[in-house]
Amino acid sequence: MARSEFVQLFGPVQDAGSWTGNPVAGQWSWIGSATTASTKTYEFQYVFPSLLKAEWRVLWRTHSIYQYVGLFSMDDGPSNLIEIVQMTGDGTGNPVNQAVDVTTALNTLITNQVHKNIGFKVWGDSTPTAMQIYEVRLELVWSS
Repeated sequence: MARSEFVQLFGPVQDAGSWTGNPVAGQWSWIGSATTASTKTYEFQYVFPSLLKAEWRVLWRTHSIYQYVGLFSMDDGPSNLIEIVQMTGDGTGNPVNQAVDVTTALNTLITNQVHKNIGFKVWGDSTPTAMQIYEVRLELVWSS
């Protein structure tokens, strides 16, 4: 029997409680001052069932098409950051709900059986207008 799980990496929060900021131009950065607000630890070194489906979902708004969010796997520290996937802002200034399939990438981590942290970072440009993040989550469907 399949089992669903929602893993909150940030939020959910309404407009007044969302993260709003200008990410550092030209580089990936954490929101806030620590990784703990946007990462979760997975003990993949133990036996995990495979994933039937995994989606990474971000509810956000941007004022530039050059603002991004990226999902990463990493070791403790954090070190050895590996980008799994990134999403591009639509630049409209309107809230959007974007999702991307990450089933293959997460099943690879499960198969490799190593301890990993999963988290997200943001990328900015020189646009003076901020991006706003309402929620970031993984939607997982486990095989058992």
